[in-house]
Amino acid sequence: MLLDREGRMFALPGGVGAQPAEVRAIKDVWVRSRGEGWTAPAEGFVSAARRRASARASAMVSAVFLTVGSFLGLLLVGFVLGDVWDWDDKGVPVLFQGIGFVPVVVFTVVYQVAVRRIDRRDTADMP
Repeated sequence: MLLDREGRMFALPGGVGAQPAEVRAIKDVWVRSRGEGWTAPAEGFVSAARRRASARASAMVSAVFLTVGSFLGLLLVGFVLGDVWDWDDKGVPVLFQGIGFVPVVVFTVVYQVAVRRIDRRDTADMP
């Protein structure tokens, strides 16, 4: 993982499957180009960045679960109420319109709210 000056973590090229020689080559280029005034980041800075990266991954998982839940909930409600075959004036079942729209909105809202809460909480932790 790469940690930038603002405390954001990024995956290096090659990801988990990167070969040791590739990782060494990337590290060698970084060491040559980091400059004379470079100092290692404080441990608190690194741990806060790791916590934030982990929390963002958790926010993504939560958003995906709630999105799938809203999709299945809409589908179940449509089947139970028998509205699966109600057509609107454009010839598209109303349930299909909801299934295509609601989960996207749920994912966007849940993820954005979770990330903003994480950023607000961890801003105080950053040195």
